[in-house]
Amino acid sequence: RRRRGGRKSRRVWRVRQTGGDCRRKGAAILGAGSPRPGQGTRSGHVLDSSAESGGSAWAPRILHAVARRPHPLLLRDLIGRGATIAPTAPVVAAMPDGMARSHWSEVRARTLRAASALRGAGVGVGTRVGTLLWNDLRHLELAFALPSMGAVMHPANPRLPDADLAWTIRAARDQVVVYDAEFEPRVEALRREAPSVARWIRAGRSAAGGDEWEPFVATGSADLVPSALDEDAPMAV
Repeated sequence: RRRRGGRKSRRVWRVRQTGGDCRRKGAAILGAGSPRPGQGTRSGHVLDSSAESGGSAWAPRILHAVARRPHPLLLRDLIGRGATIAPTAPVVAAMPDGMARSHWSEVRARTLRAASALRGAGVGVGTRVGTLLWNDLRHLELAFALPSMGAVMHPANPRLPDADLAWTIRAARDQVVVYDAEFEPRVEALRREAPSVARWIRAGRSAAGGDEWEPFVATGSADLVPSALDEDAPMAV
């Protein structure tokens, strides 16, 4: 409430679904500037206000503001923008064999190749993919690649006991699991406890064999055509 000419004036805002215009009583028509804070915060939602001032009625006017976002808010657009405005900005991560250095344009290219390779392996929209990795560059690439193609990422917790870890993989219905070679001894047991996983991809070298992740990513293409996604679609469990 605010005092105006000795009388109380109350302005009530409410959110509603409309075709795109924002109707407001008691306001001047604004130009094509930025919407007010909190205005049009979700696609298709706009703010409608009405003012009550004594017995006087204010004529409604149309407020032409940005009430709709031009496109959904997707994680793949975030890394795309990073690669556009800061392509050479460094990305540094600790890897099992030391520090790894990259930059955002390379991370985006590898993200696209990883998504392309996963799509070629049968991963699609809604497919659950588990990650049994430490916080390194490979995990970062998957964190962008999986939601970018509509798959659902399941970051499995390596600190859990084997029985609990296997239960989470089964409960998440993971179909593919990418794991650090450090966990090779545990994965042997997990394969038996989580038979629903169709493919296990080893990242790094171990006594059981060489790195499978890098050759796998190399089969993908950085010219991946993105799938049409809804911003409200699940991206992780």
